Amino acid sequence: MRVIQLNAKVDEQCKMLLELPPDVLQGEYQVVLVFADNPEAVATMQQVRTPKPPLKLHIFEWDNWPKDATFGRDELYDDVEF
Repeated sequence: MRVIQLNAKVDEQCKMLLELPPDVLQGEYQVVLVFADNPEAVATMQQVRTPKPPLKLHIFEWDNWPKDATFGRDELYDDVEF
C-alpha cells in the first residue's frame, strides 16, 4: 500500500481523470479518495505530508568491549522463561 497525492478536476458529468506515476502497474486496485473541501484543509494535508529531515544521532565509539565476548539472549533480556 502506498499514498499518492494528486490534484484532480471533476467535470460536469462528475467524472474525474487522473494521471498516475509510471511505476503504477496495470490492474485492479482498491482506492480511497479523500476530498479536501477548502484551501485550509489542503494546506494542512500538505504540512502533514512534508518529509522531515533525518535525526542527528550521536555515534558512540566503544573501545572497552571484551575481546571474543558472546552473550545468549537469556543473558541480555529478562523476558526469557527458564
